[in-house]
Amino acid sequence: MFLLASGGVLGGILVIPSAGYALGRLLDRPVMLPGWLQRRPRLALVPSGLMLLLPLIWFLGDRVSRMDRLSWLLLPPLHILAVGIPILWFIYLGRRKLPTGSPQRAWGVFTSGLILGPSIILVLELAALVVMMFLLMFYMFSQPGLIQKLTSLFDPYGPTPDPQLLQRTLQPYLMRPGFVFALFVYIAGLVPLIEEVFKPIGIWFLVGRDLSPAEGFTAGLISGTGYALFENLLLTTMGGDWAVTLIARIGTSLLHITTASLTGWALAVAWRKGRYWLLGLMYFVAVLLHSIWNAVALFTSAASLPFVNLNQEPLLQTVSMVAYVLLGIITILLFFILIGVNYTLRSASEPVIRSENAVNPLPDRSDPASG
Repeated sequence: MFLLASGGVLGGILVIPSAGYALGRLLDRPVMLPGWLQRRPRLALVPSGLMLLLPLIWFLGDRVSRMDRLSWLLLPPLHILAVGIPILWFIYLGRRKLPTGSPQRAWGVFTSGLILGPSIILVLELAALVVMMFLLMFYMFSQPGLIQKLTSLFDPYGPTPDPQLLQRTLQPYLMRPGFVFALFVYIAGLVPLIEEVFKPIGIWFLVGRDLSPAEGFTAGLISGTGYALFENLLLTTMGGDWAVTLIARIGTSLLHITTASLTGWALAVAWRKGRYWLLGLMYFVAVLLHSIWNAVALFTSAASLPFVNLNQEPLLQTVSMVAYVLLGIITILLFFILIGVNYTLRSASEPVIRSENAVNPLPDRSDPASG
């Protein structure tokens, strides 16, 4: 609960800049940042330097998480650092030397990805889950033997059923191909279809703006960053080994950031040049990457289920090991996609910037007449 509360505090703090810009616009009083905040930081290697500290943070967090009396106090700040540093590094690599628009736009897009996108996605995914639960209940009622067993377990006048006994009762039905297929359809099918539409929601509010492909890419990147931060702050508080969970979530953060940036780039190209076929293609690529990731992750999760004995299931043990390797390969692929698209867009933008500077050169500060 303290980890969840610390994530909520961080989210609230990160919403303040966007709210300040919005309030200033409503009051027709543009927010002017101090000069020292408007300058770009010269320490471009700060995110990379923080990444070097990440193993130390994991080590300290793992030690602190095992302290019953102090973990509630010491773990939340380490948790925020462990979640935020990789995301900060990814957004630094993705938007490096690319235009991001005004600060108000950047913070608004980020806040949309942090708050609005997850809210819509959660509602739609819960609605889809309710439909799946109704189908599951229909399936259960079609199994007379299962209903009788569950009825005998849940005696309203008796004690609470033993969780292990309930687990053994449901296990044969949960391992059936039909149930496994339905789980894959939801996790690796419906979830990616929903999330890849609303994850870059921040850029949808920029429809009608003449965004360059680089601006669309960075807007999708920033919106995806907000969503990745929300999901990590929420899902890393669900229990389990703290350090292992945080390390595993790095690849998921990169997945959300990369796919949202690709969709943002395609949206900008579609609006500017009418290439809506490219938008459909990039949406398909984003959903495909997300679906493969979720499907592979399901195999790794199945190996950790309490009723699965890997010593008795050598095939599942082999599949889970292969799944971990595949997740690593996909993570490396996503990393090179992110920096590769950044390099391509940066190379395409530099000639335009040089030509604009040649037409409108910057004033010479050494000339008093330049002001």
